[in-house]
Amino acid sequence: KSIIGSVAEDQTGRAGIELIYDDVLTGTPGELTYERARGGGTIAAAGEHRVPAVPGSDVVLTLDRALQYETERVLAEQVDAMDADGGMVVISKPETGEILSLANITRNTDGEIITAGANRAVIDVFEPGSVNKVITIAAALEEGIVEPGTELVVPDHLPVADHVFGDDHDHPTMPMTVTDILAKSSNVGTIMIGQDLGKERIDRYLREFGFGHKPGLGFRNETPGILLPPEDWSGTSIGSIPIGQGIAVSAMQMLSAYNVIANDGVFVPPRLVEATVGPDGE
Repeated sequence: KSIIGSVAEDQTGRAGIELIYDDVLTGTPGELTYERARGGGTIAAAGEHRVPAVPGSDVVLTLDRALQYETERVLAEQVDAMDADGGMVVISKPETGEILSLANITRNTDGEIITAGANRAVIDVFEPGSVNKVITIAAALEEGIVEPGTELVVPDHLPVADHVFGDDHDHPTMPMTVTDILAKSSNVGTIMIGQDLGKERIDRYLREFGFGHKPGLGFRNETPGILLPPEDWSGTSIGSIPIGQGIAVSAMQMLSAYNVIANDGVFVPPRLVEATVGPDGE
């Protein structure tokens, strides 16, 4: 339901694919004109005029039916096991952007686990946290500021403006390569790299990875996420944003960003529609 959507009583699309492709799916209604006698019967001699209806086109989705079913089943099991309010999963091909599975699971007011009516993977946002570090480090590599083997001397705490950022465990000040910083998810090491990048370049790369604008699937209330322009950053933003705090993204945006890495650095927008097939089969 969160993908296909629904139609109103007049059969026009109200949500989801039914709304996005309403003009393609609807077709053209037919018409029959004839004369009717006072008693209600038709006047045979008067003839009639028919305009045949033209069927709408079919919309072919990129979803894999078996994978969609299994994704929803496993996700529902995990929502139950974790006693969660809901969950979402998106599976896609990085090189083409084709979405193979898009599952949204929630609980209703009675606590029952059901398929969500809203496509939460494109309308809900969350702070990405540490998964955002790959963008900061990719930006530094692309700009030539560091290489994978570059060593930084990394403490376990780092003051930035009026806040002290720390790693998730205490450790002595120690040399760490950029590869180690990413593999160990060091907040401090990533912030140090972010400081060398500067806010303008961090912002530019976040946007080039797909943050700050809608994924473009066309769903109602699709979110661009929350990404402050550099001029609105606070003093601590150069510490928080490189490690994925102080920004918000949708699940679809986060997946698209990682697809850039999987696709050798090329951003391919997500897509849900493979083709439309007209009544003539084209």
